Amino acid sequence: MDYEPPSATPELSELACRLVEAARDQGLPLRAGAGVAIRLHCEGALQRYPVLKRPVHDVDLIGRSRNLKDVTKFMESQGFVKVPTSLNAAFSLREIYVNPKTRTEVDIFLDKLQMNHTIELKDRLELDYPTLTVSDLLLSKLQIVKINLKDVTDLVMLLADHPLGDTDRNEVNLPYVAKILSNDWGFHYTVGNNIRVVGDQLARLDGLDTSMIEELAKKCKRIVDAAEAHPKSIGWRVRAKMGTSKRWYREVEREGDSVTMPAGP
Repeated sequence: MDYEPPSATPELSELACRLVEAARDQGLPLRAGAGVAIRLHCEGALQRYPVLKRPVHDVDLIGRSRNLKDVTKFMESQGFVKVPTSLNAAFSLREIYVNPKTRTEVDIFLDKLQMNHTIELKDRLELDYPTLTVSDLLLSKLQIVKINLKDVTDLVMLLADHPLGDTDRNEVNLPYVAKILSNDWGFHYTVGNNIRVVGDQLARLDGLDTSMIEELAKKCKRIVDAAEAHPKSIGWRVRAKMGTSKRWYREVEREGDSVTMPAGP
C-alpha cells in the first residue's frame, strides 16, 4: 500500500513522502530525516501541544553511496539540480539539490549522518518507512553539540509521542541507543549534556501539562540510565580518561542560537 502522508503536515512533508515513494518505485531506498521526518512521526504531539509546532525549511533524505549515480539521475528527473558542494559536505557524504522553480532544497546524506557525531545508517534504512526510525531521529538531534530551542522542541515531540522499548517498531529502541553511546565516549558525553538541557527546558515550554512534563523527565532519565548501564568498549574507556581536555566532537556550521548547556559530569 502506498504511504499517505497525514493531512496536517505541510508541503515539505508531502514532498519528502513523494520523493521517498517515487524512489522506491525505481528500486532506490531513500528515507526522510530531520525536521520533516519528525513531523511525520509526531502528528499526535503536534495536535495535543501546538506549542511544539515550528517551521521546516528544507527536506533531508538518507540513501546509500553505492546508489549515488542513480540518486542523482532520480533527483534530476524530479526537477532538482545538484548544487556544487564544499569539501566539508563532500567529506560528510552529503549531496545538495535545489528545485530551480520552487527554490526548495533537498539534502541527501549517504550511508551515515556525519555531523558533530556520526550515526551509521546504511544498514538501517529498511527498518522504517518513509522515515528513519524513531531511535535514529532521536540520535540525530541528540548528537548536536550546540543544541538550540528548535532541537529541544523536536526532541520533546519525539519523546512525547513514542514509548521507550527494545525494538525499532515506532518506539525508542533503548538497547540500540545505549550500544551506540557505549562505543563512543564523545557521543555519550554530548547526549548526556543534551538530555539535561531538555529536562531544564521542559517547564519553559508553555502548553505542556504537568503530567506530560513528568513523563518526559522520566523518559530522559531512563535514556541516561540505559546508556550508563551498558558495558563500555575499550575505546570508550580510553577516551573517557582524556575527558573534555581534547575536543570530543566534529565541528560543523549550523544556523540557530544554542541553548545554554549545563556543565557536564
